[in-house]
Amino acid sequence: MILVLSFHLVMKCTCIAVLFAAISAMPLMGAEGLKLELIAPKETVVLSKAQLAELASVGGAAEALEEARAEKKPDLESLRRLEGIVMGALRTQQGIDLSYRITNPTDAAIALEHGGDATTNALEIKGDGAVDLPYRGMMTMEFRMGKPITIDPGASKEFTIKELKYGMRDMSRWLITKPGDYEITLIHRTNSGGKKVELTSDPLKLSVVAK
Repeated sequence: MILVLSFHLVMKCTCIAVLFAAISAMPLMGAEGLKLELIAPKETVVLSKAQLAELASVGGAAEALEEARAEKKPDLESLRRLEGIVMGALRTQQGIDLSYRITNPTDAAIALEHGGDATTNALEIKGDGAVDLPYRGMMTMEFRMGKPITIDPGASKEFTIKELKYGMRDMSRWLITKPGDYEITLIHRTNSGGKKVELTSDPLKLSVVAK
């Protein structure tokens, strides 16, 4: 019985590893005419001075954490403290949501996968107060399947990016710590017909105001 259970466990882990490897090895294909557009919030982004002060302190902790990790012999107590601040900030609500639209201008319907581990968003944000918080923690090892969607000729589908989150399972995120103008680019990766598709938006201008 122990040998049988061990065999099934090994086979399950092997299948998951093979599935991840197969997805990673898929060749990149052209976007096949699909267009990606990043959409700004309908209302002006306004953050209170208290919010900005809190976000700025997190940004300082994130920078200090990267510096500590680069040290040959970092102070472990300081490292854990900074990691706690940054990990907690991954759940901070700053109220900045974006949308993106995928349009099919071709004369044929195109099927895509949406959600799941094979579909990810990457955000690139330029601006004086933009702070990147990549997730470096653990996550469960199961492979999560997405849902198939079809975009008809001339049609579009819109999706939401909550709290500037990105990456695998939206575990990473950006923080905006200062008022000002920002430039945001979205890279959306998904599957179509068993092959990878990568779409890149034009840069979006976003203004953040302090009240």
